[in-house]
Amino acid sequence: MAGLLATSCAGGEEDVLIFPDDPATAVGMITGELAEGNGEIIWDALPRTYQSDINSVVYLLSEKLDAEVYDKCFCVIRRIIDVANGQENFILNTRFGGKFSAESLAKIVNAWPSIIVLAECISNSEIADLVGLQSFDGRSFFDNIVSSFIGITKGRSLSSGERNPFVYSNIDLLKTNNNRTILRLTSPDGTADRMEFTNLQGRLIPTYIADNWVKTITKIKRNLEAINPKDIAKNKPQVITLLSMFEVALKQIEIAETQIQFDQSVQRAVLPLMGLLLLLIEIEN
Repeated sequence: MAGLLATSCAGGEEDVLIFPDDPATAVGMITGELAEGNGEIIWDALPRTYQSDINSVVYLLSEKLDAEVYDKCFCVIRRIIDVANGQENFILNTRFGGKFSAESLAKIVNAWPSIIVLAECISNSEIADLVGLQSFDGRSFFDNIVSSFIGITKGRSLSSGERNPFVYSNIDLLKTNNNRTILRLTSPDGTADRMEFTNLQGRLIPTYIADNWVKTITKIKRNLEAINPKDIAKNKPQVITLLSMFEVALKQIEIAETQIQFDQSVQRAVLPLMGLLLLLIEIEN
């Protein structure tokens, strides 16, 4: 991510985004916008090629999907969220598949609210049905869904007496060399993180993202292009049946009153999930 200064062009053209020359100032601008709940700034901070990649991947996905299957999937996702909200303690303490280590459990507990909030934002957004996905616009997605996620996360943190998670007290330049820059981002509580950024097409992108972007996007597109919509149509009755079976299993998970009942219900939910996984593998191949 990187901070930026947006100035409007004449004639109704798209905004021209001009980055401050100083990397610390640039990143400070972007984090400041995030702290105010402006998720659209992430989209603006992406290189144009990245923006194009995101839009093209979503368009390609929307061309391959069946509307009934897609909409059914989001119905199931919303049910999963409802169950997860009600059975959080059982989920975090489950022994099904092996008990979480203390370290892993702590990380899950810490991330849990954000996971649920993000899932809720997406499942209630315009892309939760195929028509909405087909009209996907990256800028609108970040402006609406990502901004909502940031706003809810920020509100929950402040209401519980915690700090705004998007605020940094200091951002310092540690090293810069050619297109690589290392910054230290210090939180108000004194904790600090070192982050390396790569200057790409006039944007500062976290290096771990920049180094893997092309490979990842290429793989995703290749996998999507290999999907034949006729295979989805052929397997559609089975997919709908398995999703319905999973919904029934979710009901049992939802009403579980003990950890043993919960773990047994989760175990019964594995069968339709495995069936769906096998169907997906068949469709991809």
